[in-house]
Amino acid sequence: MYDGVLSVVNGSGIELVTFADDVTVVVRDRDVSRAKEKMACAIKRVSRWMAARGLELVAQKTKLAMLTGKRRLAAFNLGVLGQTIETDSKVKVLGVWLDKNLSFIPHAREISDKAMAVYGALCKVFPNTGGARESRRRVMAAAVMSGILYAAEVWWPATKWGTAMASVNRVIRLLALRICCGYRTVQLEDALVLGGYGPRR
Repeated sequence: MYDGVLSVVNGSGIELVTFADDVTVVVRDRDVSRAKEKMACAIKRVSRWMAARGLELVAQKTKLAMLTGKRRLAAFNLGVLGQTIETDSKVKVLGVWLDKNLSFIPHAREISDKAMAVYGALCKVFPNTGGARESRRRVMAAAVMSGILYAAEVWWPATKWGTAMASVNRVIRLLALRICCGYRTVQLEDALVLGGYGPRR
């Protein structure tokens, strides 16, 4: 039934992408005012389609972002169901943070901070000296790494910029040290080998 929402918007440069109950409206246009009109029209049509089927578009959860690359364009707002939605510098789509440059640096920082929180909680269970054997420490590391590697096929190429890689390496190094019970002074490359991750490529 919900697949029908994909057919409510037909227009050049407009595309609907859905997953479960999430709907993303993608508008491509070189003119900002035209893009804004297309976006407003698409949202109205989606909202009407939902209302006709007893569903509701939640304005509070609606996010707006411009993916402009290196172009510097003035931010704008959009009216959605009586509420004004401001343009964000980044937006989360299915667990991945998209920024205007598609650098994915904000995403790398977000997942690294989240992984550090999980790592900190697990460190209380697995002290660096003594405690669980290496196999169990690897299970701990895998739990943290699963969060880091989520949708890596999309954002991992961004690690070539260095900033994103530095955020991720900070967590991976700590995980490797926790696995091999190494000192904090152990360098990243050595920690990766001792922790069983192999040398960085």
